[in-house]
Amino acid sequence: MKLLPKLPRENARSYAIRVLMYNIQTLQLPPGSSISENELSAALSLSRTPIREALIELSRMDLVEIIPQRGSYVTKISYERIEESKFLRLVVEVAVLKLACQQGISQEYLDALETNLNAQRQCAQTDESENFLSLDDDFHKLLFQAVNKSRTYDVVKRICCNLTACALFPPLRA
Repeated sequence: MKLLPKLPRENARSYAIRVLMYNIQTLQLPPGSSISENELSAALSLSRTPIREALIELSRMDLVEIIPQRGSYVTKISYERIEESKFLRLVVEVAVLKLACQQGISQEYLDALETNLNAQRQCAQTDESENFLSLDDDFHKLLFQAVNKSRTYDVVKRICCNLTACALFPPLRA
């Protein structure tokens, strides 16, 4: 499991969620693998309470399955849910692009998108897949922000990144 640095003002629960989500989405914690609260607590230097809260939150997102008296496990991949996630992204991202074409995008966002694409090209050339995925996610977030749809992005992100769908399939492009 890869440990990430804690962000400034990030509480223990949010940190645990972010680290676990990252490791699930990048398949560091593969589908079906067991998750030990005690091991996570020691690895992240956190008490078991934020770990337990993080696991509960991730179970709501269908990333983790909690089986009482048996343990917690990374959810196995459901191709049906992946197809549904792909459908949602396709429909919503096409709508966002239409909005961007109709109302335009400010120069500030155009510059940020161009900078992001250049960084993605650099990562593709140097085979930095983790950075590439992060930059690609930022690119999509910027598009949604550019048309004032940040909350919509948050909803799509929550739904579409379950079951490692974002790690397994490239983001949809309209």
